[in-house]
Amino acid sequence: MPLFLLLFFAAIAMNSVVTLPAIVTNAMAMLSQAALLTAIAAIGLKTNIAEIARAGWRPVVVIALEIALMIAVVLAFINFL
Repeated sequence: MPLFLLLFFAAIAMNSVVTLPAIVTNAMAMLSQAALLTAIAAIGLKTNIAEIARAGWRPVVVIALEIALMIAVVLAFINFL
């Protein structure tokens, strides 16, 4: 199992058992946002537009529909929960 998963589960367990100070949870939230931003940027940097163009329009439409579905699901959860 990757180390980051073990650390993730340890953080979940610690947060469930111990009340962490706000400064710690805020720092962890900022670190989480930075890690997510780095991961998304890395995916974007590895994307080759020429390969996407060679694949044709159908895969692009499928990806666009999947993104639209994800947005709709997230907005539905936000509005109805």
